[in-house]
Amino acid sequence: ATWLSGSSTSSSSSHSGDDDALDPSAPEFHIYRGSAGYDAASRVTWLGAGVNVALAALKYVAGSLSGSAALIADAAHSLSDLLADVVILVVVDAARAPPDERHPYGRGRYEAVGSLSVATVLIATAGGVGWSSASMLLDWYQGGVLEDTVTASGFGGAAALACIVSLLS
Repeated sequence: ATWLSGSSTSSSSSHSGDDDALDPSAPEFHIYRGSAGYDAASRVTWLGAGVNVALAALKYVAGSLSGSAALIADAAHSLSDLLADVVILVVVDAARAPPDERHPYGRGRYEAVGSLSVATVLIATAGGVGWSSASMLLDWYQGGVLEDTVTASGFGGAAALACIVSLLS
């Protein structure tokens, strides 16, 4: 552990004195705005947002036409993923600002707040889907009739296609 104290003896020659490589405050340790890594992450997130918009629209239309509550719920889930993409873009942009006087170690903690926000959105979406499903089951239980709207609507193929596209994306 002589390299921790800064002394350079022959026993620490394998370390080669490269302490900055392990320093989280070193500029090379972070991906700042405008860097190649930041730009790639941003592109991937924008691509994911576009896919989520298309999937949400496809699932909602197919679910509405076929009467499939599962597809409509999946459309809501795709919208929550879209909202998560927006949160990620905003938070990553804020977190990747370089250190300054007020934030000498950067703003990496914003990522934790963003993660909590995304988790909250997903939990709220799950709660909404669960509430809707429970309401439908209660209606069925009280009425005693379960309609097969997917086959009765004539749009079962659209529902199946939306499911396949969702699985492949």
